[in-house]
Amino acid sequence: MQILSPPQPLPNSGGATNEVSEVGTINRIILSLAMQIHHATVTQDRWATLSLAEQMGNIGSEVHRTIQWSQRNVPQSFQLAFDRTIELLDLTIADPRWRTGQRELTRTREVFCDFFFGDNSFHTDPVSFQAYFDQFALAARNARASQIT
Repeated sequence: MQILSPPQPLPNSGGATNEVSEVGTINRIILSLAMQIHHATVTQDRWATLSLAEQMGNIGSEVHRTIQWSQRNVPQSFQLAFDRTIELLDLTIADPRWRTGQRELTRTREVFCDFFFGDNSFHTDPVSFQAYFDQFALAARNARASQIT
C-alpha cells in the first residue's frame, strides 16, 4: 500500500466495500505520521468534542479561505489554507463517530484535492463547495441556537 501525502488525491481502488476501509486507513496514517500541524490548538481530542455539523462547518471556512487565496493567486497563503483544510478533513475522517459516513467524508476530500490539483473530474466549482458546506454551518448554528433557548 502506498502512503500518499497531501495534496495528492486518494487512490480509487474500485472496490465498494474495501475502498472505504483502505482510504480510512490511509487517512489515519497520513494524519498520525505525515501531516504538518497547522492548527496547533486543534487536537484530535478537542475536535472530537464537536458535532459533525460543527466540524464540517469549520472545514467549510477553510475551504472558503483556500478558494479565496487561489482566486487571488497568492500561492503561499493558498497552500497553507489547503493544508489546513486537509488536516481538518483528516481529523473528521479519523473520528470514530462518523464511521457510517466515512465514504462521503473521504469523497469530499477526494473532490477537494481533485478540484485544485487534479483534472476536476467531478466538475466542481467554488459555488458547489460553498453550498455543500453552508448546509453544515447552518445546521451547527441552528443546533447552537436551540441549546441557548
